[in-house]
Amino acid sequence: VGSRIKDFCNEIQALNPQITPFQIRNLISVRPRNIFEMACLFPTEEEWGMISDQLDSIIELVNNHFPEQ
Repeated sequence: VGSRIKDFCNEIQALNPQITPFQIRNLISVRPRNIFEMACLFPTEEEWGMISDQLDSIIELVNNHFPEQ
């Protein structure tokens, strides 16, 4: 699991360096599957604007590194 977390952190930061460590932790904890769940993690207009162009890519990264079991 440790290497998956490290790889995920590196890939998410490469995709969008504005995503904070706290937000990365939330992505790993919640493992959002759709835009509605993403909206809960990025609730402000500013946060949503920061990731809106990459929603599908972020969800895909989460699912690739932390698939449902």
